[in-house]
Amino acid sequence: MRVFTLGFIARSLPIAFLLLLLPSRILVAQEPPPASSVSPQSAAEPNLRVEVDSSTEGQTQVIATNVSDVPLTACALSVGSSTADLSAYGIWWDSVYMGLSPLVKDASLTFPLQYIVASLHPNKAVVKAAIWADGTTFGNPDTLERILLTRRDRAQTLDQVISVLRKGLQEDWRREAYLTALDHESKSVSSLSHMFRATIKATADFDSNLQVRHSTVQSELDSLIKQRDALRQSKPQLPGLQDPAKP
Repeated sequence: MRVFTLGFIARSLPIAFLLLLLPSRILVAQEPPPASSVSPQSAAEPNLRVEVDSSTEGQTQVIATNVSDVPLTACALSVGSSTADLSAYGIWWDSVYMGLSPLVKDASLTFPLQYIVASLHPNKAVVKAAIWADGTTFGNPDTLERILLTRRDRAQTLDQVISVLRKGLQEDWRREAYLTALDHESKSVSSLSHMFRATIKATADFDSNLQVRHSTVQSELDSLIKQRDALRQSKPQLPGLQDPAKP
C-alpha cells in the first residue's frame, strides 16, 4: 500500500467527507447525496476508506484509501467531534489542481491534523464529496461544484501567465519586462508566477545570454501548459472553459 502525506487543512472550506476512527474501534458515518444528484456519473457509495487515527499519543491523522479501481483525483474531508463542532475545519486534496498523480486503487493519503483540531479529539467523519479520474463523483453537489470551480479558476489563471510568457518570448523581453508585465496582472497571476520570477531574478546571465533566456522561459511555459491542459481535460468537464483542443 502506497501512502502519501499531502493536502491542506483550512477553515471555511467546503467539506468532502466526515469520518471517524477511535483507537479501539472505527465508526464511519456516510452522508448520502440528495436523490436528485444521483446520475450515471455519480456513485451511490464513496469507494473511500477513511479513518481518523489517534492511536499514537500526541498525534492525530486522517488516512484516506481509494478502494475504487478508478484513480481518485479529488476529495475534501471534515473532521467532527462528539464534544465540539469542527465542521469549519476541512482537509482538501485535488491532484489535478496540485499537479500530482491521482490516487490509484489501495493507495492512501495521510493528513496530519493541525493542533487546534487534534486537541479537540475528533472521533467522527462523513464522506461528503469525491471525484475520480473517469468523471464519477460522489457527494454534495455544492462541494463538488466548489472543487470544479477551483480547478476552472486555476486553469484561467494559468492561461493568463502563459499569455504573458508567450508574448515575452516572441518579443524577446529582458528580466525587467517580465517582472513589470507580471506585476500588472492580478494577485492570482502574481502568486502563480512566483517561482518563475524568483528563477529569472536568480539567473545572472538572463539578460545577456539569449539561449539561457529563451530556454528558461520555454521551460516554464512547457510546465504551465502541461498543468493547464491537465485541468482542462479533467473530468467532469469544468464549467465555462473553452474547448480543451484550443491553444
